[in-house]
Amino acid sequence: MSALSWQASDAIELRWLNITDTQAPYGQDNGSTYWFHRNDVVNHRMGLYHSNTSVLAEHFPEGGQFKWTLTDGERLSSNIVNLTPSGVISFNATMNENILYYDNGVFSVTPEGFEHHQLNGLAYNLVVDDVAPKLVVAPGMLENLASNALTAVPITVSVNDDTHMPPTGIEMHTVFYRMGQPVAGTDQRLTLPINTTLNEFTVYQDTVNFLVPDIPLTRSDVLIVWFSATDRSGRLLTGYGTQAAPLNVGITWFAFEPVLTDLSATPFRPSVGENVSVYARVANDGLLPGEFQVILRDGEGREMANSTAYLETGEWVNFVWNIEAWKEGRLGLNLEVVNFTPQIPVPLADIQAQESTSGSAGMATFGLSVLSLIVAGMVLFLVRQQRAQREEAYHLERIRRVVSLRRPPPKPWDIVDISQEE
Repeated sequence: MSALSWQASDAIELRWLNITDTQAPYGQDNGSTYWFHRNDVVNHRMGLYHSNTSVLAEHFPEGGQFKWTLTDGERLSSNIVNLTPSGVISFNATMNENILYYDNGVFSVTPEGFEHHQLNGLAYNLVVDDVAPKLVVAPGMLENLASNALTAVPITVSVNDDTHMPPTGIEMHTVFYRMGQPVAGTDQRLTLPINTTLNEFTVYQDTVNFLVPDIPLTRSDVLIVWFSATDRSGRLLTGYGTQAAPLNVGITWFAFEPVLTDLSATPFRPSVGENVSVYARVANDGLLPGEFQVILRDGEGREMANSTAYLETGEWVNFVWNIEAWKEGRLGLNLEVVNFTPQIPVPLADIQAQESTSGSAGMATFGLSVLSLIVAGMVLFLVRQQRAQREEAYHLERIRRVVSLRRPPPKPWDIVDISQEE
């Protein structure tokens, strides 16, 4: 071996092995700063290594020790740990709330007693967090979404946390419910990236597609949304819009929705060979216009009539078809708005035989005629009676007037004097 290929050295250095939060929720770190809670017990492991190697300095001859110090800049606490033969030193330190009055502090380790060696110290910054992050959803966000615009919905939410959130995005969970049960396959987990940080608020923003391929939605479906995240100290997200209090997102259903609002047939009890008029009304209850087709079929599926129409929002249209009753019994007529409604039966009684129907119609006509004659006779009798009474009253009044005109005039009172005549 060449004399220049190696060199003897007794230089040593101190390195961190692990810094572990032992109490949940567990904090995070970014390599130089660690996030804890007040009164957390943190385990520290460090090793004494030969410089520039991965070899521990076992059975190091000098009996040095290490002093750790916790401070928030004004208050501090410290303790001593000893070097071990293995070169690995492990100890616990409590993030004392009486020391960490402020949210930011420093934890440091200083070697002592290594007089013949220049041994480095160790330190890291720490942040103590007592408040859970709170989700803030601005008014109007995730409200009254249009059903035909769910593929590109801009979403913006923010989180209020005094020690700031991690640089990762916030998780957004979505699922559709139908009849009180989640629709299989509609649950999604999306990540909203950080848009900006303003004071204690971290803003997340992205454009989200709520629809899932090959799963059509219905008018009664309900969209449920919630967010999840943890701050650097491990505290879960709180507030309205989290899993404990999810958002029930209102959806305005935009679609063309033709519905059958009226369906009848005249006459209701036809006879064989008689024409039956089928009346139907279709209205558009949706918020979009569109074209539709209606088909009238019999009980065997044969097409009896076919019509198409175009309706704007709020409009309606009437259809009238004349069908001849070609057999006795049930015709089984039904009407369908293609792709929008099932086959709806036409309200129509069984078709009756022509003879029995004609006899019944004749008896009904005869009965109506007799009743009409009776009513007409009674009306005529009443009219004649009233007319006779008026004529009698008129003649009596004339007689009274004639008699009153033929009486002599009354005598004056000054002439009628009985005592004077005597």
